[in-house]
Amino acid sequence: MTRQPSRFSRIFTLLIASALSVSLFSPAATAAPEETPTPPVMGIGSEDDSLGLEVAINDLEPRVITSEETVVISGTVINTTSETISHPDLVVSVQNRTATSLDDLTLFFNGDLWPGYQVAQNSLEYDIYPGKSVPFRIEIPIEAFPFQRVNQWGPRGITVTASTDTHQGVDRSILLWDSGTDITPVAMNVLLPWTSTNAPGDSGSYEHALTLARTPGVTLAIDSDAFPAFPDPEEAPAGETEDQQAPLIMGKPAELYLADLFSSAHEIVPLPSGDADPGILAQANNVVLFSAMRSSLDSFPNLPVLSDEASAAGTGTQTGDLPTFFTFGTALTDDPQSSGNSQDTGQSSQSGASEADQLRNALSSKKWASSARILWPSEETFSTETLAAYHGYVLIAPPGWLSATEALGFTPAARVEVDSLTGSTSLRGATDTTTTVLTSSRDISDLLQWSPDSTADGLDRVQALTAASAILARENPSAERTVLSVVPRGTRINSDLVDGIRALAQQRWTKKASIEDLVASPPTDVDRVLVPSVDLDTDTLTALANIDAARSSISPLMASVTDPNGLEKSITTPALRALSVEMPPTQRKHSSEKIKEVATSYAKGVHAEPSVPVNVINKTANFPMRVTNTLPWEAKVKVDLDPSDQRLTVTSIPEVTLPPQSTTSVDVPVTAIGSGNINVLFRISSPENVVLDESQSVTVRLRAGWEDMATAIIAILVALAFVIGLVRTVRRRVRSQAGIPGTGGIVTAATSPRADTQLSPEDEGKDSDG
Repeated sequence: MTRQPSRFSRIFTLLIASALSVSLFSPAATAAPEETPTPPVMGIGSEDDSLGLEVAINDLEPRVITSEETVVISGTVINTTSETISHPDLVVSVQNRTATSLDDLTLFFNGDLWPGYQVAQNSLEYDIYPGKSVPFRIEIPIEAFPFQRVNQWGPRGITVTASTDTHQGVDRSILLWDSGTDITPVAMNVLLPWTSTNAPGDSGSYEHALTLARTPGVTLAIDSDAFPAFPDPEEAPAGETEDQQAPLIMGKPAELYLADLFSSAHEIVPLPSGDADPGILAQANNVVLFSAMRSSLDSFPNLPVLSDEASAAGTGTQTGDLPTFFTFGTALTDDPQSSGNSQDTGQSSQSGASEADQLRNALSSKKWASSARILWPSEETFSTETLAAYHGYVLIAPPGWLSATEALGFTPAARVEVDSLTGSTSLRGATDTTTTVLTSSRDISDLLQWSPDSTADGLDRVQALTAASAILARENPSAERTVLSVVPRGTRINSDLVDGIRALAQQRWTKKASIEDLVASPPTDVDRVLVPSVDLDTDTLTALANIDAARSSISPLMASVTDPNGLEKSITTPALRALSVEMPPTQRKHSSEKIKEVATSYAKGVHAEPSVPVNVINKTANFPMRVTNTLPWEAKVKVDLDPSDQRLTVTSIPEVTLPPQSTTSVDVPVTAIGSGNINVLFRISSPENVVLDESQSVTVRLRAGWEDMATAIIAILVALAFVIGLVRTVRRRVRSQAGIPGTGGIVTAATSPRADTQLSPEDEGKDSDG
């Protein structure tokens, strides 16, 4: 039976991990992302766009024209001058040709393309005072638009110009026309990260995350460390229930929210703990970190509210053999026999089950696929070294990488087989030396990440994403296409992201696809730009060295503590977080130094206490020692002495179990010979004789000869007392036998010369003289 860590051990480990998490993900590393810059695809506008007037197109109804009879354009005109501008003219123009690439859209937004045919003209009814704005709303009949040929469906630029004789303002947006022509939908997948830098933090963002999880074609890439912090059920204070301790999401226990999330998600790709960068580990050559990374994926979602057995049963992750270095967790997909966008979380039939049980059921209701192993390295570490390290896996390339070497009139396939040695594209498909890579568009990723600060820019973003999907479908309308779109890490999960993903992936010309669909799709037959070889930066190399040092410092303790896994995780878990994709190298180095400090304190956790000089006057004695264990785990140790002189020897080495956070007295049996002062080193070692501490020593005064001397003196004194007593006894007996008065003898009447004779006084005197 495996010994479970003590309650104190679990609490201490949780506190250490929390402290390290605060250190590793400082506000500088995890603050909400700043306002993202305008994507290059949106252009920079023209110098003539604002000459005293600013125009903003805020809405188009409908966003995609189908069978409607009228198009409504609404927005505002702002007077940026210091004078009143009267009744400027409004002109609406629409391009007569469909954009065939995102480059066409960029040229249009830059004002480098003809704005097109005029479809409406009007004048504002009001004067515009300095610094003020007035709204406009223009209704245009569908007959006014240059929509003639059905195969010219798709995005077209629309321009609104406000002008007077001396002032002008221009704004541009995108109008989409769907003629209803037959087209083969593009199979599209959107990969959405859920990590520490973009994890939901309020009810609104949690609701948006749940909406996206239910959206067909959206795959969540989740670092379970970014989930709300769950308390260990065994650590709940007396009198408090698990419900009182569990965090709340959207007003209900977090377990219910996660059960809903896992039940309704179409596909989930587990990320390593802390979203550790696989590219860094590819060059670190650290087996312990490899193992920790794999363990974090195998145990996904790794929630304290679930037991180890339930979590393993729920995920069903099968790591299998290790094809190269190690095996990672794998993608989660819908059961192949099921279809549709299930909104039913199954909670209604589980009303009697606990929140944790409902979460377990939600996990077990999914099939965790083992056919695709997904890794998502950073842009800085995507290299031939990473490809070679993860041969047999599927890597997500940074958006925009592996573009075609020549200009094409279409977007090539998302799947690319790359030679892991040379970084070149295999045009023959998968081989023994290639690694599967999934590519995506940089422009689309930039648009998905962009969070505009104006209504007009928000409209342009949504229309540009819709236009991008239409362009992809138009490129080859009769062929099956698979496309991956990647939401950059750190992108906030909000209503803008929901609108953007829906505009991109939920159109008539798109259909949902999973990551596994992309992996199973035909590989590209177009030559791509080489994947380079890269070296890790100096700060990251320093961080890896610090982590190695930290692991080495606790290595002697591994055979001593009763919970070696807990000890190792206290270092490897924050180490993986320090190697996060989103951790800046300088912060990574700083975090590793903190980990090293913690490991150093652990390494000194079992030690002998200082002692005053000890006197040994016996040949055999129990040498007193005090041993302290500051670790949160029990530790089994051997307590030994290393005398500087052979006059003191250890008879036997005691092995003791030290409770956590305690000091224990230990007696070491010793044998002493002779006299003198010697130095004795205290040695604490593991049961396998790995030295843990030799930091303390003590002066020992040996007086082992004193015992013999004292014994001899006592023996002599006892002998003298015996002899004296014997002599006195003999003398007493001799005197007794001689009848000498005072000696205990008896004088009888028969023997006394005076017994029967009466002496005269004279005779008495003579007798006395005699």
